[in-house]
Amino acid sequence: MPKSRSRKKPKPVALKGPLPDEITLPRVPRAPGNLESIHLLGTMLQQAINGGRVMHASVVVTEPGDILGYGFAGNPASSVVAMKGHKIVSDLIDRRYRERVDGKRDDTLDASYHEYNLAIDPINYDFLIWLIDAEMTRRRLGAPAPLRVGFSHEKEMNEKGKRFWAAVHKPLLPLIGAIEDPEAIGGFRSAQFTPTQICMAARRGEKVPVLEASEEARNHVKGWLHGRPPPVTITLREGSHWSKRNSNVEAWVKFARDRQAKGEFVIFVRDTEKANEPLEDFITYPDASFSIQPRMALYELAKCNLYVSNGPAGLGLFSNRPYLYFLQLQDDEEYEPNNPAWWLRANGIGNGDQWPWALPTQKMIWKRDDYKHLCEAWEEHGH
Repeated sequence: MPKSRSRKKPKPVALKGPLPDEITLPRVPRAPGNLESIHLLGTMLQQAINGGRVMHASVVVTEPGDILGYGFAGNPASSVVAMKGHKIVSDLIDRRYRERVDGKRDDTLDASYHEYNLAIDPINYDFLIWLIDAEMTRRRLGAPAPLRVGFSHEKEMNEKGKRFWAAVHKPLLPLIGAIEDPEAIGGFRSAQFTPTQICMAARRGEKVPVLEASEEARNHVKGWLHGRPPPVTITLREGSHWSKRNSNVEAWVKFARDRQAKGEFVIFVRDTEKANEPLEDFITYPDASFSIQPRMALYELAKCNLYVSNGPAGLGLFSNRPYLYFLQLQDDEEYEPNNPAWWLRANGIGNGDQWPWALPTQKMIWKRDDYKHLCEAWEEHGH
């Protein structure tokens, strides 16, 4: 393994005296955020220090969860010019926002037609919640099958977004019997990205859709299993973003060895980032890490599926297969969805509750995934 090169710590920039020709921005751990915004702030700081003639600065920053920060400083004599600049920026943002949000609306389209705006709607597994909600809306309003989804503003996505859209959003459609249809652009926009509406509908007695893999995918996974017993699957979160949410891999490995010693067939489904890396001597299934259909088929054929809080676990929540889903809520300033109040407001259930559509074999375990909790939950709910 190559040796890491030592890096000198950047010297702080003194704003008094001669200005340097260039500055070195401090290196900070990479956190989820918008790279374009970070680059803009760095560029402005670079120009301000190099130029030496900045008289006023104003800044507005946002973070997930509708968190807003703002401030300004400088020579009061520059306020008039600064306000002109604010007006220009405000007009540009408004115009950009309208371009991304506005589109044709077609009130003649029935509830079969739903639009997903790729410019402003989440490019992540929240789409699965949206999809379930849209299908339930179609059924509730008596519109004919199939659900038709129109993806608008495709050109607004960056390359990473396009890859995720192609790998996750589109393959999720057939799991619920939906199809992609450009004619749906302009249709319903009532579906939500958290399950509150789904929970309320389930409590009213509405049937929540069950996801199903294709027969082709199911046969493919059956061929891979080759007559082995239904597996216990362990889906790991091992992402480089929000690493504090990652699985306790050490505890899962120890737990998995216990299960194997008692005759269970254990399969790990690793995070996509580590799909092609072995996990000690355990069997993994990279196809399920990379593709929606084989992942869904594997979960359908499993004896029990075990998860921590992550996007792919949603496939289990809307399946008819046994699962244990581990999540510990706690006050968390960095990641709002970890907070008990947020969960109850956004998801429709709170700490200790179960999803109203869950089967008796499907359990939320409101504890962190340490070895003790894994064993206790398996002994109580394992199948």
